[in-house]
Amino acid sequence: IESSFIGEFDKNKAEEAAINAIVESIEDKYAVFYNEDEAEDIFNYIDGYYVGIGLEIFANTQKDAIEVVSAYEDTPAFNAGIKKGDIIVSIDGKKYGSQDVAKASNYLRGAGINNPENTKITLDVLRNDKEFKIELKREKIELYRVEHSIDENGICYVKYSGFTQTNVQRVADIINNLDTQKV
Repeated sequence: IESSFIGEFDKNKAEEAAINAIVESIEDKYAVFYNEDEAEDIFNYIDGYYVGIGLEIFANTQKDAIEVVSAYEDTPAFNAGIKKGDIIVSIDGKKYGSQDVAKASNYLRGAGINNPENTKITLDVLRNDKEFKIELKREKIELYRVEHSIDENGICYVKYSGFTQTNVQRVADIINNLDTQKV
C-alpha cells in the first residue's frame, strides 16, 4: 500500500485501525485500545480529573444497553437530572449497545477532540419507558473520591474509592485533622 497506492495514505490512521480491529476481534468487552490523545485522558484521570459530563456507566448486557450507575454530584449530568438506572440510547445521534461501553465512555469524555472542555453533547435518555433529550457541556470533573464521617462513638470511617495523585493528600489531611478531635 505504501509503495503502490494511488491516493493519500495515512500510516498512523491505518495502524490505529488495525490495532482496534485486533482488540475488537478478541470479543472482550473490557479490552480497549487507547491512542495517544485517549491515553492522555487516562493519565488526567489518574491525576484526579477528567473532562466529561460526570457519569459512571456500565454495560447492561441483559438489555444490550448502556446504563447509568451514578451521576457525580455537582457535574453537568447530575445537574441535568440524569439518574441511576437511566439508559443512554444514543449520544449525539449515534446508538451504543452494551458491547460499546468503552467507546461510549471515550466519546462522553471527548476523547480524540482537541480541547474537549466546554464542547456540547446531546444524550437520548430512556427512563420509565419515556425517552427524552438532554444537552450538556463537557467540563473538567474533579474526582472527589475521599469521604469521611465520625460516628457517635468517635470512630472515623474513611471511604477511599479511587486512586488519584491528589487523594493521597486528602487522606493525609483527614488523618492530620483527626489528631485534635479525640477520635
